[in-house]
Formats: sequence, structure tokens, C-alpha cells
Amino acid sequence: MSHVLGIDVAKAKLDVALQLPGGKLRSKVVENTPAGFAVLAAWLAKHEVRELRVCMEATGTYWEAVAEFLADAGHRVSVVNPAQIKAFGAASGVRTKTDPVDARLIVAFCVAQQPPPWQAPTPALRELRALVLRRQALDAMRTQERNRLPVTRENVHSGIVAHLTYLEQAITDIEAAIHTKIDNDPGLKAQAALLDSIPG
Repeated sequence: MSHVLGIDVAKAKLDVALQLPGGKLRSKVVENTPAGFAVLAAWLAKHEVRELRVCMEATGTYWEAVAEFLADAGHRVSVVNPAQIKAFGAASGVRTKTDPVDARLIVAFCVAQQPPPWQAPTPALRELRALVLRRQALDAMRTQERNRLPVTRENVHSGIVAHLTYLEQAITDIEAAIHTKIDNDPGLKAQAALLDSIPG
């Protein structure tokens, strides 16, 4: 690959290091948001990037959106276990620990180790994942409200009951949306049937 991009991922920002064909490095910080991804794309275009190898650490879920964005743009993306980067840094004698240094270290790791490409999920799977995550969030809220109900003061009791009623309906609705998404997608439906066939 003529260009290699290392990304140090955080919740709010991305520290990126771009290795140019001659070996020089360029750095930039962008927001970890769709607007930030657009800024990153413009910056890559400014450096005349066409063929790009991207490496980043699997940091929580914060890496997923930018990985999908870059994979959708046709770039080869690798998502690496942070322990591998840490071990590579120790072996390379890198002692400084800052986000820009980490981004450059990820570039060096990518060039030296050539990690395998990450397989981006299909649009249908991304939509299903979003629904499932929302279902989990609603369930957590319902549990919190149920736990509050027995110990709450009378003047707020009715509000919690009303919120629980809303949450029950929202969970029912999102479960219906999940089943519809699976039933309407042959790939997801086949995977669901395979999972359902496993005893227990």
C-alpha cells in the first residue's frame, strides 16, 4: 500500500498518523463523529490518498463507526487487539505514551506485521445491531425504574409507573422491529435459524 494510516481511537476524538509513500508522517486530530470522518476524508484527499491501509485498536465500541466509514470508502481496514500494539511498542523501545505517539506506533505495527483485514458487517447487520443495542438500553432503564418503584416517595410514584408503561411498549415495539428485520433479510434469517437449531 502506498499510504498507511494509524488511528488512535478515543470516545471523542481520533488521533491519526498518515505515512506517505516516501516514509514521511503527517498527523491530525479529528472528532470521532460523522462530521469528523468527513474532515478526515478531505484531509486524505488533500494528500492524494487513493490506496490506503488502515490500522486501529479495538477500543470498546468507539472504533466501529470510523472503521465502517473507511471500509465503505474502499480502504483496507485492520482492527487490532490493543495488547498486540502494546507488546510491539515495548519490543520497539517506545516509552512515550501519548495519543499522537500511539497513532505513529500503530502505523509502524501495520507496516511491520501486516495484520489481516477486518470484515465490515453488512448494512442489514449494522441496523440489527443498532436495534439490539437500543433494546438493551431500554431494558436497563426498565430495570432501574423497577428497582426505584418500591422505595420511591408517593409524589413521584405515578411518574415512574407511567415511565415503566412507556418502556414496556417501547421494548415490545423494538422487539417487533428486530423480528421484522431478521425475517425480511434472507442472510439474517438463515443465521437465526441456525442459532435456533442449537440445543439449549
